[in-house]
Amino acid sequence: MAQPDTYHILTSARHGETFEQYVRQHHPELKCTYAQSEEEALSILSEVNALAGFNFLHKTDLSHLKWVHSFGAGIDAFLRHNFSADLLFTKTEGEMGKRMAEYCLAHVLTSLQKINYFQQLQHNREWIQTETDALFERDIYILGTGNIGSAIAKIFKPLANKVVGINTRANLIDGFSACITIEQLKRLKLDQAIFINTLPLTAATKDLIDASIFNNKKDLIFINVGRGATLNEVDLLHAIEKGQVKKAILDVFRKEPLPEDSELWNNKAITITPHISGLTSFEDVISSFEQVYTAIKKGTEVPYQVDIKRQY
Repeated sequence: MAQPDTYHILTSARHGETFEQYVRQHHPELKCTYAQSEEEALSILSEVNALAGFNFLHKTDLSHLKWVHSFGAGIDAFLRHNFSADLLFTKTEGEMGKRMAEYCLAHVLTSLQKINYFQQLQHNREWIQTETDALFERDIYILGTGNIGSAIAKIFKPLANKVVGINTRANLIDGFSACITIEQLKRLKLDQAIFINTLPLTAATKDLIDASIFNNKKDLIFINVGRGATLNEVDLLHAIEKGQVKKAILDVFRKEPLPEDSELWNNKAITITPHISGLTSFEDVISSFEQVYTAIKKGTEVPYQVDIKRQY
């Protein structure tokens, strides 16, 4: 690993210019260069040995870099590049988990309490007493038990009947009532459960959420705040037709922006938001960067590291 005072960091795109100013002010021992475009970034790429930002480059040889710090929690966009085996790759988390947890809770309660229905009654000046559904009677299944999944579990656990995590080995994680594997989830017969996907995109998770997940299920509420390509969107539409999924809240998609001709737009059972459940704030960027850089300077274990081979 390079010594801190030998890092020359290239940054660009969203938060990049502000990040450069912050580094210049608070860490004058570091050299940080902001590029206004991909062309400018490529022209000086050979002069730097570190990169910070969202992925702002097309497929590129980055094998000379010593450190990459992603401004996002998802790192799949970076995996198109070539890196050296000894690269230090870190990511940003900050308060994203809390934001995504609030997003999920808001949409679950909107659905269960029939908020949109009652707003329409108000618009029509109609007084119709209608029974609503209770969150305390529902089971929550969260695909992914990392920091984001755990933050979502924390907000739901006091309110729901139980909160079950899904991970590779069914390892019990603090904050969950229980943890199971994806294969165990497929075998469960569930009625009116709530599924929340937080999985990153890897070779193993691509199209993982398909018809086999929705089989044996009825009237699910499904939320995707992970990565769009982890979900087979065609299978979701079929699951809605079959009554396996009653409501779907989608914040991420295979193609973003979501194409205008996508069938998802017009499905009344689907709520679409434009990838906003966990937008990275500049405070998130700086919080994670400072923790990582402090550990580098002290020679202690670096937080928020990404395992390139595991792709998360």
